[in-house]
This record gives sequence, C-alpha cells and structure tokens, in this order.
Amino acid sequence: MRSFWLFLSLAACGSGNEGKRERAAAKSKDLSPLFTGSTVTLPPEIANVRFGDTQEQIEKATGGHGGYVDSKTLDKVSYQLDLTHAEKKLEKINVSTGLPLQPLMTKQWGSPIVTGKGVPFWFDPKTGMRAWLSRTSAGTSASFSRYDSFESLLGPTGFALAFAQGKPLIGATLDELHAAWGSKLCDFDKTGPQIAKAVDEYRSDWNGLWHDKPHRLRLCLSLPRTVDEFTPFGDEVDIGRMGKVEDITLVFKLDGAKELAAQATAFFDAKFGTPTVLTDSTKAQERWYFDPATQLRAIARFTDDMILLEVGRYTPVATLLAADAQGVLSVATKSMPGGTPAAIQKEDPTHYNQHGTLPALVFPATDFARQELEVQLESWDKAPTTHAYRAVLFHTNNETAGDALLSLLEAKLGKAKKDPAAKPDDETFTWTAKGGAKVSARRVSQQWQIEVSKE
Repeated sequence: MRSFWLFLSLAACGSGNEGKRERAAAKSKDLSPLFTGSTVTLPPEIANVRFGDTQEQIEKATGGHGGYVDSKTLDKVSYQLDLTHAEKKLEKINVSTGLPLQPLMTKQWGSPIVTGKGVPFWFDPKTGMRAWLSRTSAGTSASFSRYDSFESLLGPTGFALAFAQGKPLIGATLDELHAAWGSKLCDFDKTGPQIAKAVDEYRSDWNGLWHDKPHRLRLCLSLPRTVDEFTPFGDEVDIGRMGKVEDITLVFKLDGAKELAAQATAFFDAKFGTPTVLTDSTKAQERWYFDPATQLRAIARFTDDMILLEVGRYTPVATLLAADAQGVLSVATKSMPGGTPAAIQKEDPTHYNQHGTLPALVFPATDFARQELEVQLESWDKAPTTHAYRAVLFHTNNETAGDALLSLLEAKLGKAKKDPAAKPDDETFTWTAKGGAKVSARRVSQQWQIEVSKE
C-alpha cells in the first residue's frame, strides 16, 4: 500500500515537473519582439512603467516583486529596474538576454552613435529616452534611461538656458542663488560659507588672488546627458570677486564619439550663432559665441573625451572702447582719472571693490578673457586722490582680436603714436585724449595694458 501511494506521489511530482518544463519550453527563443517602434522604445512587457515611478507603481505595472521581473514570453530574458538612491524612484532599466542585441536594436532603430570604446547608444530627443549596450556583457544586456538632450537642457535658440526656467543664475548673489536652487547646489552647505568668507577676505586683505580662493559651487542636475551613464559630476557655478555668478560650466561626455561631437557643434551654432573658432594651448578646439545686446557669451571647448560648455556674462570690448562713450574706457566714472576713491565709489557702488588698500572697479571679463576685468585705481603713497587708472584687456589665443582692439583705440583717440622711449620691437603707443588725459597702451603676451593718467 505504501508503495502504491509512493508511486502516485512520484507520478504526480513527475507530472508537475513536466508541466513546468512545458511552460518553460513555451517561451520563445526569438528575441525580435523585444524591441518595437521606429526609435528607442521600452520592451512591451515593461512598457507600462514610467521613469520616476515608485516601487509600488512598478510592481503594479509589471506584476513582479522587487526590482526584478522575468519575461513571461521570451526565453532567458529578464528586466532589472533600478531606483534612485535618495528618492527611491525608477532611474534605469536593464534588459538581460543570452544573445547579442545590437543587430536587433539597429534593425529597429537605425545605426547607433558609438563611443571610442565601442559602446553603442540610441537616442530619442523627442521623448528624452535613450538605450545603450553594456560592454561587460558582450552586448547581451541593454540599458534604458531618461536623458537631457541638448535642446531640453539648453533651449533652442538664444543665450537663455532652458533648465534654469527663469530662476536667478548668471549675475545672482550667493543668497539669491541658494534661495532659487536649494539642494541642486549640492555642496552649498560646505562651500557656500567658504565662498562668502573668501569675498570678505578679498576685500579686507590685498595680499591674495581671487582664483586661489574658493569660488566654485557644484550644480547637481537631475538627468544624465550624452553618453554619461550617470548624472554629471562636473557642472559648476563660478562666483566672481563681487560675490555674484559670473558663469556656469556644463559637462557633456563624449568618450570619443565623433558623431556626437558633430551634433553638438551643429546645435551650439544654431542656438548661439556664428562662433569665433580658436585653438587653445593644448590644441583643443574652442568655439566662442557672443551676444553684445545682452552681454552674454558661451564658450564650448571640445576634446575627444568631453565638451565643456561655459555660459556667462562678459564686457564687450567694442562697448568698452566705443568712440562715442564718455571716458577712454566707457566704464570710467566722471571722476576718473584724478578723483578720490570715495568719490568713485559713490559714482559706481555696484562695481567698486576694495582689495585691502587697493581700490578698483570690477566688471565681467572682456571678450576673450577668462578672468574678470579689473580697473585699478592708481594713487601715490598716502595721496588722497587717484592719478590714473589701469586695465588689462586679454585676447588669449586670438591675435586678430588684439589687432581689432588697436583699431578701436585709434577710432576713439586718433592715429596711434609709437612711444619714443619704447624699444623697436615693443608695441607701446601713446595718445592725448580729449580733456588732456594721457593714454598709454602696450601690447604684450596676448594682452593690452592700458593706462589713463592725468595730464
């Protein structure tokens, strides 16, 4: 009797295992149904999930538990759904199979953009979704995530930045910046007070350079971009010595993807206008874009690995040396040269900056300069009044801009006269401006050193 029940039991077990094998065998080995649509599209079995979903919403949409879902129809296919660390919301989907996926994805969505390391990426800027293949899985695992396209991040045309959505950014004070961006300034609690202290120290102590002090904040935006698998780490906000944002830098990873670099070039030209193309000291290409009307500029620096896009404010040299502007430099107040620092501060409190015992006016950088424009107010030891003001106008990596600056000086002041005391190869020129001020301009090392003094 016991043998009879054992036989039935084994038979039943065998029948159950056979059923499982039959169900497993029913899964298709043909992976072509995995990818649909004419552009990046989630596999049908997980098409109801949305990036940003909570764990509960994911489980409701997939019928699975946790972050793992096994395919019900395709053999050896599974889905891993990864959540963000802090908010616990869907950030990335991994699709694992036992077969290479690039032929299927290319047939469905077209040729990918391939990095220098051989990683293929497919992008859909309309939906903001992308897919790529893992190098470590021999192409049998695909990942999907949201991303910021050039247009969604920056906007289609002009120097306004779409991601800012009208929030204070370029030109904002530290307090305005923090109030508007909050946790997006991801190291503000530590670095913000350091920068505020640096501004105060710079004004009280003449012995120190601004670029040696803390002056950059990290900007942590939500989505990855280009071929960066994670949210970018290198985005920064640059604070000037007046305690305001001078520019921001955004990082676009390329990893040697030449087609992506070409797309970026075309986009930047369409958004910002015709660039001045330069080559820096490392042979990297730079594209400089200007909008004199808003006094905003963009600089895109290209290497094989990445693009650094810097957007900020500037002081146009053409405005600074405008022929019809009052003063040799248009930023000079009516007391310059010759007024007291107190009088000049009263005339322009916005730009007046006391660097210890050294008074100056500070403005955004000129066209091809990286550092702010500092107009130094010169005075003799213990003299109550200034006797001159000085400024250095850089034309880094652009001798043509240096030639144009001399032309602007001549249009304003007349034909340049070579300083008789200068050496034959020394480009030093002098003028006498209206009102009797003496002007000296010396060109050296990709810069013009200009001094305006009392008669």
